[in-house]
Amino acid sequence: MKRKLISIISIIAMVTLLCGCQIIEPAKKQAPVAKKVTLNVTTTWSGRNIASQNYQKFVSAFSKSTGIDIVDSSETADEAFKQRIIADFQVGDEPDAMYFFTGNDADALIKAGKVVSVNEIREIYPDFANNIEDEAFQVSEYDGKIYSVPTYGYWEAMYVNFDVCKAAGVEVPDENTTWDEFMDICEKIKKAGYIPISASIASEPHYLFEYFIYNNSVNGSQGELPKEVGDDAYKAWEAGLTQFRDVYQAGYFSPDALFCDDATCFNRFLNNEAAFCISGSWMIPTILAEKSSKATGYGVTFVPGTDARKNTEMIGGFSSGWYISKKAWDDPGKRDAAVKFVEYMTKNSIIESFATITLGATSLKGKAQYIDTTYSTIQKSAASMLEKKTGLVPAVQDKVDATVRSPLMDSIQDIVSGKTPVKRVLDRFIESEKRIN
Repeated sequence: MKRKLISIISIIAMVTLLCGCQIIEPAKKQAPVAKKVTLNVTTTWSGRNIASQNYQKFVSAFSKSTGIDIVDSSETADEAFKQRIIADFQVGDEPDAMYFFTGNDADALIKAGKVVSVNEIREIYPDFANNIEDEAFQVSEYDGKIYSVPTYGYWEAMYVNFDVCKAAGVEVPDENTTWDEFMDICEKIKKAGYIPISASIASEPHYLFEYFIYNNSVNGSQGELPKEVGDDAYKAWEAGLTQFRDVYQAGYFSPDALFCDDATCFNRFLNNEAAFCISGSWMIPTILAEKSSKATGYGVTFVPGTDARKNTEMIGGFSSGWYISKKAWDDPGKRDAAVKFVEYMTKNSIIESFATITLGATSLKGKAQYIDTTYSTIQKSAASMLEKKTGLVPAVQDKVDATVRSPLMDSIQDIVSGKTPVKRVLDRFIESEKRIN
């Protein structure tokens, strides 16, 4: 009996020992939940126009297919927008990706190391933007590197309200209209009770500025900045700004052109109050959105030239592209998402969709111009004009540092109203350029 008891106790002890020595497997680790990625993006596609609507559709499609959220802060491309972007970068509130201007507007960001180069991106993503023509990248080259991905080009020309021209009894200007003939047309339109040229000298004088300068550039000075008093560029700018003043004082702008905003001026053109509006190719989608897909009462023609410039010589080129901020690039949680987003927005089909609307040349390999046979009336008018163009030069303002350009554009109000002599403005401009260079 004693032995049985000892045996039972031994068995219990062994069982207890075995239970105590049992290896307990640790709980299996669960796969980490993927962190939701959100990209802050800004572009110049805003408002109700077709291009902006298409952009929003593309953004939605991208988010749906990737699960990446996009917080968009797009605005109209004016001086205030440019200054806002620069300020955001300065305070560390920059977007992760942006569709922004090239040239001096971006140079400050590049110099400060705020945006990553395409060269660096390709070290990790070798196929990045490999559908873009090499020549198109030149507009964003700085110190031997490229910093943005261009998509499609722009052009600047004169939009025409056919109904106003007909009511005023004038012919629509074309490639053969001289500057003096154009001034006669403006006089007749004014006497008929309409605004000849609808423009906001307060907020967007640069379209007019560009053509007034171009119309007076000789000896290859177009595109050059005045460096010394009396050089060819100085003479062109002096003559151009003087011509700007003369047209204003002749009453060929609205009486409130010095103060009204661009939206007001544009609506006057749309609502048959004004005959002409000088603007960029991006105005086409806005007209189509406001006046239906046909927009039969509107067209596009060349800005009348002078002896120094043929009508068919236009302002245009590639002036914008997609950038990825250095902040997003250095963030492991955002780098891949930012690259994917820019790659998506620069696909052939998306670039072509934008180019189709505005008839801008694409940056795609082997596709200098994207043509569609289903153009609306205004697009057909633009296509007819572009077939006759004999030259395309970039806007000279793109060469001017933003800190100098803003005061220059602001001074145009005082120039045309006669408050400030042209020479004084140009002398200040040269001094400012020398200080920063």
